[in-house]
Amino acid sequence: ENILNVYGVQFKNTLNDYQRAEECYVMNLELNPDSSVLYSNYALLLTSIKKEDNKAEQYYLKSIKLDPFNDVAIGNYAFFLQNVRKKFTESESCYQEALQLNNSDRCNLANYASLKLIQGDIDEAKKLASKSLKLCIPEPNRFMARVLFLFIIIRMFECKNYHDLLGNMKFLFTYGMEHVTWDNRELMVFAQKILRSNECDLLQKIFSTINDYSCIPDLRKLKEWKDIVPVPFVTAYQSPME
Repeated sequence: ENILNVYGVQFKNTLNDYQRAEECYVMNLELNPDSSVLYSNYALLLTSIKKEDNKAEQYYLKSIKLDPFNDVAIGNYAFFLQNVRKKFTESESCYQEALQLNNSDRCNLANYASLKLIQGDIDEAKKLASKSLKLCIPEPNRFMARVLFLFIIIRMFECKNYHDLLGNMKFLFTYGMEHVTWDNRELMVFAQKILRSNECDLLQKIFSTINDYSCIPDLRKLKEWKDIVPVPFVTAYQSPME
């Protein structure tokens, strides 16, 4: 079970070979039909890549039924409810349940922060995002870019300077990161309501690059991006959190 599951995750997240990832999940579920982890991972592929949302929801619910203490599956389902179903109340309940089971899951913390931001609870969004960012240290990666993106939106919402965070983001993009699928459509919809057109174009291209690093050439064409100086994290960790 573990080997095939690892292969499925690697094919999806690292190699972007979604067909082989699905083959691994299907084969693994045939051999291990009672695996909560497998149903949850396969559901992620179904909703983020294949857009088979109804089937994905069935698999999320199956995963949670098999293991009601699987905080990762509950958190992933919360993110699904937030961004696909737009059921924010149900999503929040799931985030809270997941974090009660494990309050140090950086992914659930960051995703819950994005929900609180959309709901207008800026203070709680900052607390959750700060905790998530601290858990990213000391390994800058694409997940950290997601959390920085949250802080940029928060700073914009508060009408505060965010150029140090753009410098952090450029540092990440300069040195490259592993691929992690992140389809937080609702957050970009929220951002577009408060941004000026040039800011929106920059953030949209940053958002696209977080999801797919092959988009970096389009980002590099923007004057606003060219003007940003990369800022190493060793000198900037405190800025978004304090």
